[in-house]
Parts: sequence; structure tokens; C-alpha cells
Amino acid sequence: MSFFEELKDLLRGPLDLVPLVNAVVYSLAFSILGAPVWKCVVVGVIAFAAPKLHYGRRTLSRLGVLIMIASLFIWADVTPDPHELARRTRAFLAELHP
Repeated sequence: MSFFEELKDLLRGPLDLVPLVNAVVYSLAFSILGAPVWKCVVVGVIAFAAPKLHYGRRTLSRLGVLIMIASLFIWADVTPDPHELARRTRAFLAELHP
């Protein structure tokens, strides 16, 4: 049985919302982070197919929640500019190791 036949077989049966929610969370998070649309679609398809193929279902769900939280901070403009964040990090590390 090929990969696509196995995936097609897994799509039949009762509706499983976890892979669908994973796909939506990953795609939206990547779009909020500024990725192009085609990359968001590819990530969503991978995030949908992995749990359907019984590969890392709990890990993807947990990581999806962390990515969603991080992307909410970025979307709300709570995080500083990356250059400013790097400058603050260097200043903080300089204080720790004089």
C-alpha cells in the first residue's frame, strides 16, 4: 500500500478533529509569523497528515499549543523588534558575566 493510498484509507471513517485543529493552528501561526501562503498550506498539510498516519500525535498537539501562544504574542505586537531583543539579551548576558 502506497503512502497516498494509506492516507486516503485513513481519511475514511469517523471525523477526527485533532489533525484538523493541528493543521489550522500551525497554518495560522505561520501566517501570523509572516510566512508566505504556500508555506502555510504545506505546513498545514504536514500537520494534518502526521497524526493521521499515527506519527507524533501528542507531540504535534502540544507543540501546536506552544506555537499558538507564541504567535499570539507576536500578533498582539507584545514582542519587541528582533534587533532590539538581541541587544537586550546581549546586555543581560553582559551583566551576568562581567
